[in-house]
Amino acid sequence: MVVWSIDTPHLAPTQYSLSLINTQGRNGLRVNLLQSGIGSRLAYLRLSESLDGQRLSGLMQSSISVWILKQNCNCDLDPFGASSVLSAIETNDGIHTLSFVFTDHLQGTEAFLGHRIVFIPAVSNEWVSEVVNVGREYASAQWVSPGALTFSLVFSVGGSGVGWHAAYFSQIETHRSSTELGLVSETVVLLTRFQRISQIRLNL
Repeated sequence: MVVWSIDTPHLAPTQYSLSLINTQGRNGLRVNLLQSGIGSRLAYLRLSESLDGQRLSGLMQSSISVWILKQNCNCDLDPFGASSVLSAIETNDGIHTLSFVFTDHLQGTEAFLGHRIVFIPAVSNEWVSEVVNVGREYASAQWVSPGALTFSLVFSVGGSGVGWHAAYFSQIETHRSSTELGLVSETVVLLTRFQRISQIRLNL
């Protein structure tokens, strides 16, 4: 069974936790992260799964919606500054990295060689459903469709944001449009609840 992997550079086990909760009427995954301030290093946690074959084709041909609940990102003036608290979706195919970063008000796209960043304004402190489209961004960047990539949920806190912080992720779905009808014809639940954190699976 393919499972999500957890990547937590520079973090001790006591500096993060994952838990299943119900908050504001919705079940979801809470990611707690402690920024110690030591060395002013970025603290981040990444939940990733590798996709290829039909599952990758499903991702590239669909829009994806995800429910998130984030705190204020403090990132509009300096997206990756020391005080930023970022929730994001990220893909990486070994050559190209695509990041969808949920901000307070900042919107737009930045590109740096093999890294494309899409800033998406999202309401803070309440659940909101946001939609991203990986295939569309690959086409806009004129990148060749990959044979495999990792799909990740990312939460990071800049070096000056000392203390505990939390991000919440809930139901993730693909929405594939019919080329004949021009309507959403298929909705596939990717992530609705977690029986075991070690077995979170992205069912594309």
